[in-house]
Amino acid sequence: MSHTAQIAADYADLAALTAAVEKLGGKVLGEGTHKLYSSTARGIGIMLPGWTYPIVIVNSERLEYDDYNGAWGNVADLDRLHEEYSWALTEIAAQRCGWQTERTADGVCVYHPSGATITVTGDTVDLVGFTGGACQEAMRQLALPVDHVQAKASMGECQATCQEAE
Repeated sequence: MSHTAQIAADYADLAALTAAVEKLGGKVLGEGTHKLYSSTARGIGIMLPGWTYPIVIVNSERLEYDDYNGAWGNVADLDRLHEEYSWALTEIAAQRCGWQTERTADGVCVYHPSGATITVTGDTVDLVGFTGGACQEAMRQLALPVDHVQAKASMGECQATCQEAE
């Protein structure tokens, strides 16, 4: 049976959203009213490969979609969208700081001007080569959503665990 599903999300940065959707081979349809199977949703519509109906981001805070139990779209794509969005946010923030970035197989590596690196993966931020409070300052500059920072055993490294979007 078809029904419109809703999940909480935070997609407030349109540039990062566009980059994430394009990285997944999709298309941003833009702001408007979008037709799902048996309903409509108002917000920013996106189409991902393999989806019959658009995924709609309503008020930057929730997704509305109809996947018909997987027949009209794979909900695992939504996890990939969230991950790509997080990585795009990191890349955009780093570029605003004038820092270089590189995509890796499982995330983004940011090259800090001091020679240190910041690697953002699904749920972890690894910072290597920072000393003292520079670790936390670099994360602040990138606006990384971290809930705590823990020093690693090796000198000059710290690790943070990213908060989930609410």
